[in-house]
Amino acid sequence: MREISDPRNNDDNVVSIHTFITTTYSSSPAERAKAVRNLCPCHVKANVDDVWDRIIEMAEDKDVTVRRAVLHTLCDGSPKAREHDIIEALRLLSRDHDKEIRRKVHKALAHYDRDGRWNVL
Repeated sequence: MREISDPRNNDDNVVSIHTFITTTYSSSPAERAKAVRNLCPCHVKANVDDVWDRIIEMAEDKDVTVRRAVLHTLCDGSPKAREHDIIEALRLLSRDHDKEIRRKVHKALAHYDRDGRWNVL
C-alpha cells in the first residue's frame, strides 16, 4: 500500500490514517468496523483518495456491522468528486440482506434522486 499523506502535512495524522486503512484488512469484524468509524470524514478531516477507495471496497464486507459503519461513512461527508463511486456503493448496499442498511440506503438515495444530496445520515 502506498504512503498516505495528509494535505495538512500532519505526520501524526499520516500514521493514523495508514494504521486505520491497514486495520480494515483485519480478520476481526470489530476491528474493521472500528477502523471504518475512525476513517469517517469527521475524524480524518481531509479528502484522502486511499481512504475512499477502501471504504467503497468495504461496501461488500461480509460483516453487517462493518457494512453499517461503511454506510454511515459514505453518507456523512463523502466528497462530491467521488459521487459516481459513492452512489454505486449505495446502490449495492440497497440490496443488502440487512433491513436497517436497506432502509437507510433507500432514504439516502431518495434524497439523492430528489436534490442530488446523499450526505444525509
